[in-house]
Amino acid sequence: DQQKNNIIHNYSSHQLSNEEKIALSHSLDEHIPSKINGNMIKTEFESFYYNIIKNIQHLTLVEKDQVKSKLRRTCENYTNTKNTYKHHKSIENLSKNSNITLLKQDKGRGVVILDNNTYIEKCYEILDKEQFKKLEKDPTKTIEGKVQRSLRKIKEKLNKNEYKQLYPSGSSPGLFYGTAKIHKLKKEEGINDLNLRPIISNIGTATYELAKYLSKILEPLGKNNFTIKNSFDLINRLKEETIPEGYVMVSFDVKSLFTNVPLDRTLDIIMKRIYNEHRILTEINQKDLKNLLILCTKHVHFQFNGDIYVQTNGVAMGSPPRTYFGQYFDDIQHDKDGKLQTSVFRKETNTDVYINWHSHAPLQ
Repeated sequence: DQQKNNIIHNYSSHQLSNEEKIALSHSLDEHIPSKINGNMIKTEFESFYYNIIKNIQHLTLVEKDQVKSKLRRTCENYTNTKNTYKHHKSIENLSKNSNITLLKQDKGRGVVILDNNTYIEKCYEILDKEQFKKLEKDPTKTIEGKVQRSLRKIKEKLNKNEYKQLYPSGSSPGLFYGTAKIHKLKKEEGINDLNLRPIISNIGTATYELAKYLSKILEPLGKNNFTIKNSFDLINRLKEETIPEGYVMVSFDVKSLFTNVPLDRTLDIIMKRIYNEHRILTEINQKDLKNLLILCTKHVHFQFNGDIYVQTNGVAMGSPPRTYFGQYFDDIQHDKDGKLQTSVFRKETNTDVYINWHSHAPLQ
């Protein structure tokens, strides 16, 4: 029960049954299908096989048959696996309950439950700020048309598969939602003090595939001598550093980084890095590339609770194209000799919950 209490934070008027508590104690970061679609799995394995063969040209016919045979056996074993997860109905009933909203915990893998009207009010508190503007009509068709025309201009610079994948059709607005900043909540504080982190999902929008494509092109610009790959890289760098006598350590935490990015200035810097400094080689000319980036970053529109909004500045959380990456590390100390020490810090909201064994995720 203590483990469940640490994972499940129920601020709603709904009283959870023991069965619902067990179901939610696995967190919301997983997908456990109640039934396995055999035909879909076979199609995915077949696609996987052809991708292997396409990228490994030196295989003989015998070796190709061996690969196909092993994949077929793996596919058959997978589709015949019985799912022992028993809580689908509980999760389904909770998700259909229109009086409550299930949220992911912003840090960690907990579940936060709010009354739906409370969740909507907290979202509108965010959307009423100056970086968002409510629209009278949905501009999805207009944006889709602009992307289509822009892609036709550079069609000869793309291969057939790229063009087909990037060309949008039947697009929809982005979706706004919030994750609960439960780690920011003090013990004496309640639901009124709980803040949400705004996220805009751009999956299915007119610019989603284009944004992923541009993000891959711009990736080298986000790497320099100050970029830290991960925590291991940080620790290795700190081992080589010594703080001289008389110096002090200072750390800075950027508040609302993405919504405060100055887009016009950022786009100008990107153009300079590519076309003046030649940090990246591309066949797309400057005017067309800048236009594509503007389509993916400016005037990002989305829907919430039946209303359509546009983000008027900054980059949306959840949008693929990002040219800046930074990490924030707490609790770095140093000895009298100036050598730095590090330790692992876990927030009080840390749950130590891992993906359920039966989740639809890669085994590793």
